[in-house]
Amino acid sequence: GNMKPKHLTKTGGIIDTYLYTQPLIEYLEPNEQPEYYFKSYDKGLKIVKNNNSKPEKPHHSGTEGGRYLLVTDQRILYVAGCRDGDETRKFAYEGLSSVETSSTFGNYKIIFEDVEGTTYHYATGKYNDLIPDAADYIQQRIEDVTDDLQETMQEGHSHLNTAEKKHEQDMLIEAKKEYDKSIEQYK
Repeated sequence: GNMKPKHLTKTGGIIDTYLYTQPLIEYLEPNEQPEYYFKSYDKGLKIVKNNNSKPEKPHHSGTEGGRYLLVTDQRILYVAGCRDGDETRKFAYEGLSSVETSSTFGNYKIIFEDVEGTTYHYATGKYNDLIPDAADYIQQRIEDVTDDLQETMQEGHSHLNTAEKKHEQDMLIEAKKEYDKSIEQYK
């Protein structure tokens, strides 16, 4: 990815304040590994619910702080720097179904969709050629999580089938014992 320590540890510079509450590193879980980092000063996270043709007003568009998208090994994390307290949105890979990118006149956008059909559009501005790499990484994580869930479900079905067979065997053994007892009475 494109992560550098300064991306995670600063809240502002000489002129600007990027975040108000805490640096990005504080939003990460202890074992979470950031992979890609994107920053926007003028665009928020555009949200379009269930293919609705009219999107919600972009989340935090025009606020005073920066708007960040972190792609980690566990999730996508959006952080908006707000004077009254930074705000976050978290997207676990288990809750996502797809990701795509777009570029218009060098302005890059990453678009991901949740399992309920809501799409999230994050514009990174000009010349951010790592967007396709980040999208590939996100797609791979979505597939990995989906494969893990399917494997877990198959294991669960296998355990259930084994338990059902064991239960059937136990029932047959009990029935045989009852039958043998009843036969003993007539001897």
